[in-house]
Amino acid sequence: MKALVFEHGPNDWNYLPREEVSAHLDGIRDGTSHGYLAVMEGRLIGLVTYVVGDAFSRYEQAALDGQPHGWIVEGVVHREYVSQGIGSRLADQCLKALREAGIPRVYAERHEENAASAATMQKAGFSEVDTFYDPARRQSGSRRTTVCRLEFARGNEPSRESRPNDGRQ
Repeated sequence: MKALVFEHGPNDWNYLPREEVSAHLDGIRDGTSHGYLAVMEGRLIGLVTYVVGDAFSRYEQAALDGQPHGWIVEGVVHREYVSQGIGSRLADQCLKALREAGIPRVYAERHEENAASAATMQKAGFSEVDTFYDPARRQSGSRRTTVCRLEFARGNEPSRESRPNDGRQ
């Protein structure tokens, strides 16, 4: 997993500190991190990982404070397989697992100018909740991070407020 992330993850938009990413991926062994993998012919070609916790509590309403939420941490697809929907399908699996676990909200971060990530998040139902100057983690472009959130409705589907507006009601 680390080889995939460190070989195919780096680009102008991603922040991938080796120690933090390695610790996160090692957490899959002890159950503190979770994820889904795409394997083709015995070769790892994609992964999306997540955790449950309170990393984004500053965006939570006081009434929800203390409730755990999900965080999509890493998403990488091998360069030979990008734009084939692999990352979206893996992210959907993560969201389904979080929804089934009763987690009411999921967060994800991206570089403000990462159009591919923005489109994937919007398609999944995420909405932007904050954008801030983040020069320590964003070395290119606007150097800003955008935080996105997906809220599940009581029926465990994305809430009306979180779904992208496609013109239909």
